[in-house]
Amino acid sequence: MGPSRGPEFAERIIRLMPNNYKRLALINTGQYEFERYRGYARRMVERFGLRYEKIEGPAALLKKMIHGPWDDEFIVVPPDQTTRFEDFFPATS
Repeated sequence: MGPSRGPEFAERIIRLMPNNYKRLALINTGQYEFERYRGYARRMVERFGLRYEKIEGPAALLKKMIHGPWDDEFIVVPPDQTTRFEDFFPATS
């Protein structure tokens, strides 16, 4: 039988999951109960050692994401395509 995979091992794996993240940002669009989710976000920040940030954001971008149009504010990636770094920073002339 292999080594024990107890709670300490699970905690170590959980802490590695957000390893490349530095912050958790909660965007307040006014479209949901912000305070309800803020407590959860704060608990995750403490658990994973992240910086908490509240961002005020208009609901317009969220509505566009759902209903369109997907203009230059979005990067549309067709199915079975890979997102590339260059997609976010197109070459300018």
